[in-house]
Amino acid sequence: MKKPTLLLAILFFVEISWAQDCNCDHTITPDDRDILAENGYKGNPVLPGDTICFEAGVHEGYKFFKGLKGTKENPIVMINCGGQVTVKGTFPSHNGIATHESENF
Repeated sequence: MKKPTLLLAILFFVEISWAQDCNCDHTITPDDRDILAENGYKGNPVLPGDTICFEAGVHEGYKFFKGLKGTKENPIVMINCGGQVTVKGTFPSHNGIATHESENF
């Protein structure tokens, strides 16, 4: 009985460690639907050099970012974290990830 418990504890620790390796400043989970982020995300400013992470999984709805300003030296980076990300829109006009009035990604 002790070996399966130890194995589960190790796997849990590895999972937590892996999730923390993405160096995310902002994390978007699959549960975050229909995002309209103006000049930041969830009340936190997105600054030049920040990394926006999309957690692995299926993201439904649209992800719309407005007014995010990176610089040439410190662009804003969007990455997947922990595996494959699929974005499914809910309406024909609201699919995927969009940016507006934003620069230096």
